[in-house]
Amino acid sequence: MWLYGVAEAINYGLGSLMAFLGGLAGDRFGRRRMAVLGNAIIISVSLLGFARYWWQALLIFMVGWWFRNFRTPPRRAMMTEVTDPGERNEAFGILHALDIAGAALSITYTAILLFVKFPGGVPTPNNGGATGGVDPSHSPSQRWASCQRRFSLIHGVEGVG
Repeated sequence: MWLYGVAEAINYGLGSLMAFLGGLAGDRFGRRRMAVLGNAIIISVSLLGFARYWWQALLIFMVGWWFRNFRTPPRRAMMTEVTDPGERNEAFGILHALDIAGAALSITYTAILLFVKFPGGVPTPNNGGATGGVDPSHSPSQRWASCQRRFSLIHGVEGVG
C-alpha cells in the first residue's frame, strides 16, 4: 500500500511540474504541437501490459500521467481560443465528459479482458514482479498461442494468427 502512496505522490508532484512545462512549451513552440506531442506519448501507457516487474509498470504509468499533464494546458488554451466566452462552460464540460467516458471505457475493456482471463496480469511486488495468470516458464510463442486460442473462442474465429 505504501508503494501506491509513493507512486501517486510522484505522479501528482512531477505531474504539476509537467503541466507548468507544457504551458511554457505551448507558448513557445505552439499549442497544437505540444498537445499532439503529449497525446502521442500518453499512448505509452498501452505498453503497461508488457511490464514484467512492478517498477516497469510504475514507470510506464508515470510517464503517461506526466505527459497527460503536459498536454493539458496547451489543450485548454486552444479551447479558449476557439470558443466564445458564453460557450466555454459547455465546451469544457464536453471535454471533461469525453475524458471521463474514455476512462470508463478503458475500465470496462480491462474488466472484460480480466473476465475472459486474457493472458497477462498485474505485476506486483508480492508475486516477484512476474505477471499473474501467465506461467513464466512458458515461452513467448506458447503465450501467444494461448492468446490466439482465447481470441478464437471469444470471437468465434478459427485459425487466428
